[in-house]
Amino acid sequence: MPARLPDFPELLRRAAAARDAIPPRARLGLAALASLLVATLILVAVFDWNWLRGPLAAAASARLGRPVAIEGNLDVHPWSLRPRAEIHDLRIGQPDWARGDMARVDRLALQVELPPLLLGRVVMPYVEIQRPDVTLLRLADGRANWSFGGGRGGAKLPAIRRFIIDEGRL
Repeated sequence: MPARLPDFPELLRRAAAARDAIPPRARLGLAALASLLVATLILVAVFDWNWLRGPLAAAASARLGRPVAIEGNLDVHPWSLRPRAEIHDLRIGQPDWARGDMARVDRLALQVELPPLLLGRVVMPYVEIQRPDVTLLRLADGRANWSFGGGRGGAKLPAIRRFIIDEGRL
């Protein structure tokens, strides 16, 4: 004869007994942790990523040693093990000795893999640059506008699996 499933009131009694077995401070801690997780998920879902345009541009400017501006929207799609970001109307200025912009990009889209990132490695499965307009300059004294960071050595580039340049101009 098959085993009989407990009725609903019996299930409620068992659940209450299991809940009461957890100390009140631990229940409060678990409730706080669950609330924090839910609040974080809601914040990420409704967050206006354009608020980060200024701080991201400032960080890139400091890293490259020249002005960087994000003049369009910043779209982030974080709900994946490969979150995606799109930067619209990106502008990278020339070094102090040159005028104008070194690069203007209509759209930069990229993805990053989270598991390797948590281990300290940056792996980008997808990078797409739409309609870049890049001006490269080299002076007679050897200075070139594609040398970034004041000549402190080359930067370590991330692994990029698929790199697309669409309608570029050099």
